[in-house]
Amino acid sequence: MSVEATIEEFQEMLVKLREKTEQLESSTKSIDTTAKRDLSMKFKGIQRELTDLSRQMRKTSTVMDEIVKKWSKESGEYL
Repeated sequence: MSVEATIEEFQEMLVKLREKTEQLESSTKSIDTTAKRDLSMKFKGIQRELTDLSRQMRKTSTVMDEIVKKWSKESGEYL
């Protein structure tokens, strides 16, 4: 096998390696984009849930305040 043939084979292998590397980079970018989108959607869902829980807590707190006020008026004791 001549040196020229060996160099040509090596160059062909480099081209194939470059193509595979580009394919891998493309796949990785696609996976990263999908993962970021999924995480963003999950985060937004969690934010909505926390906002809803916060509203419920405020409502509960307001109701509890009203109950305590009513009880205090009726019993004459204050908490």
